[in-house]
Amino acid sequence: MFKKHILIFLLLQGLISLGFISANNLIKIRLLYLQVGTSEKATDSIINYTKNYSSLSAVHICYHGAAQCAKAQYLINPFGKYTQAKKGISIIEKGVAKDKSSVEARYVRYTIESNLPAIIPFTDHTEEDVKHIKKNLKKTDANYQNIKNYLILKGRLTAEEKKTI
Repeated sequence: MFKKHILIFLLLQGLISLGFISANNLIKIRLLYLQVGTSEKATDSIINYTKNYSSLSAVHICYHGAAQCAKAQYLINPFGKYTQAKKGISIIEKGVAKDKSSVEARYVRYTIESNLPAIIPFTDHTEEDVKHIKKNLKKTDANYQNIKNYLILKGRLTAEEKKTI
């Protein structure tokens, strides 16, 4: 009987630990994401943190896809850049499809799509994503400040919307 309780305790500890690790990694990923445009190391770190992305949350999946897209800027071959960006967009789409209501997943997709060169003909969800984010972003959201700052800088907001977001 005692062994059974120890086994259950250890199993619960492992599950709690995995959840904590996932949440802790998401905090790191959010910080690293702010650097993907200027740091290949940050991009690689996100890819490493999310390498088993298919079993992770929609937000993790989107960050993995975004890092894959960002990786394209560090490649030399134009076809390689295109292929890498396409791979990343595909992963982001899987993440958003997993949780269409996620503000953070939509934010990640918006940041990538709004920064893609016009010659890359991927689906454009920017208007849809901005509307969703403006409607559903809450001050209690874990990544509220980064999302708010990005929208103020690049989010096509009116002066009034910038004050109220």
